[in-house]
Amino acid sequence: SSQRLYSDYLLTVQGDTDSSANRVRRAEILRGLLFSLFDRKDSKRAFSPEQRRLLWNGDDKKVCPSCKETLTWENFTVDHVLAHSKGGLTSLGNAQLMCRPCNSRKGVR
Repeated sequence: SSQRLYSDYLLTVQGDTDSSANRVRRAEILRGLLFSLFDRKDSKRAFSPEQRRLLWNGDDKKVCPSCKETLTWENFTVDHVLAHSKGGLTSLGNAQLMCRPCNSRKGVR
């Protein structure tokens, strides 16, 4: 857990701070805490026309999951279930059909 990491870090700072072992351990702890901040996002932001067709043809319901409006080819969007800005991939496994107004309201939630 992160609480354990903080405790471990504190112990390496309070002890012999110049020892090689403590410096290495602090670097490992910091890398573990900060690495996720530098993860690269999926470079592909928008779903391709092929992905849109596959999702459309693979969904029998064609109803917005938020407002329950019946979707048509003209009024649907493809939504990232886990927002792209939060690391969600632009893949069919992270996609759902949604109406434009609900997708716009959803934002990065």
